[in-house]
Amino acid sequence: MTIINDPHSYERMCKEKNFDFDPIQRQVNHNVFSFELFDAKKMITEASKKVKGTFLHANMRNFAQHLDQTLADVTSDVESVDGWCRDGLRSFGSRTMFRSIFRSIFGKERSGDVFEPMTVYRNFDVFHKYFNFLWLGLPIKLFPSACKALDVLIQMPNSEDILSRDDVSDYIKYSTQFMLEHGQSESDIIGHNLVFLHVNYNTFRVSYWLIYYLMQHREAYDALMNEVDAVIKDKLQYTDADESAELTLAELDLLPILSKLRSCTLIVCYII
Repeated sequence: MTIINDPHSYERMCKEKNFDFDPIQRQVNHNVFSFELFDAKKMITEASKKVKGTFLHANMRNFAQHLDQTLADVTSDVESVDGWCRDGLRSFGSRTMFRSIFRSIFGKERSGDVFEPMTVYRNFDVFHKYFNFLWLGLPIKLFPSACKALDVLIQMPNSEDILSRDDVSDYIKYSTQFMLEHGQSESDIIGHNLVFLHVNYNTFRVSYWLIYYLMQHREAYDALMNEVDAVIKDKLQYTDADESAELTLAELDLLPILSKLRSCTLIVCYII
């Protein structure tokens, strides 16, 4: 509430030791995903660099390419049933947004992988329902559905396989190598990767609600569409007709309506 009322207080609050998130991440790691991260602050500090600066631009481009492909796949599925298909927004989001996020992190699934986007999505959806109970310390055996879902989620490629895949994110590769060098087990690496997936699963959930509420408020949707259409048309006048309009992250930040959706600016990928 302090940050909402006074956004300029953000940096001061970040420096306040009483608000250190480290105890929370340790509790989540131990209670929910059953592992402890050795030298956590060093790893998080170094690994987080893989999602900032030039890495951020590369990650966004990678995500956009995956989103193009998943949208094409969904469109192809619709065309195969005479051009008409009825689906829920959440289901549509899982097949596009979540699938693209997953592939941006862990690479595109291989034939025979149990750890593939839609299987992971369905099981994470079940597991997440019990997250708060597990975080507070209740044993997972009290929740058979969570146990069954977790049994599926842990069937991810081993560390050697992850490091050998060209399309796995730099963050996952760095953190995997770091944990191996510090003597952590395969189960520890799986636990860490599930924590990272949990964070991005929440990103998917936020984007779902943003899209849902935009669809509920037509005037907001129209205003955002007009803003995006205008900047794209402005870009296209300086390119050949067959070329795409490319926008930098800095240019997206300058769009007044879109900038109000800072909690998930990836929504622009859906709109475009």
